[in-house]
Amino acid sequence: MTGILALSVALASGLLTQQNPTPAYVAEPPPVGTPCAQDDLIGVWSSDRLGRAVDANTVPPTLSTDYMRIRADGAMIYFASTRKPDGLGEIERGLDVVQQAGGPNFTALIVQAGVLIIARDGIPVEGFTCTMIRSTDEAGELVWTQLRGRPPVLRHNLRLGR
Repeated sequence: MTGILALSVALASGLLTQQNPTPAYVAEPPPVGTPCAQDDLIGVWSSDRLGRAVDANTVPPTLSTDYMRIRADGAMIYFASTRKPDGLGEIERGLDVVQQAGGPNFTALIVQAGVLIIARDGIPVEGFTCTMIRSTDEAGELVWTQLRGRPPVLRHNLRLGR
């Protein structure tokens, strides 16, 4: 909700307009990996929203998992699940059901190196620093974190297929 509010404020204050579609946010430099490019987003992904680790030796808890499909043009479909789907086929079927149901149109676009903006029906609703940790033809691992000056967020994304 905070992301929606901040992006709405950016829209209202003119920081993000049709004439200036790039938000006035700065990506935090990635500790490892490289800033994402648009092609890095293509595929079917699991996306875990992680909580805070108790200490440096503890793995952060998974708060929720989304499954998403992002096309080359940035079109994005997603759904959340309280249970782990039974493989890529079930995830693809779930994404197809969401797509056929209609509803809002989401896009995931890299607007500058490492800056990912998620838009709903053309209006930005969230922004992340996007870092590619590893990538092969099929597999990939992305980390989404907050943009500089934004509340902390951590999403760990694994590409399940292209």
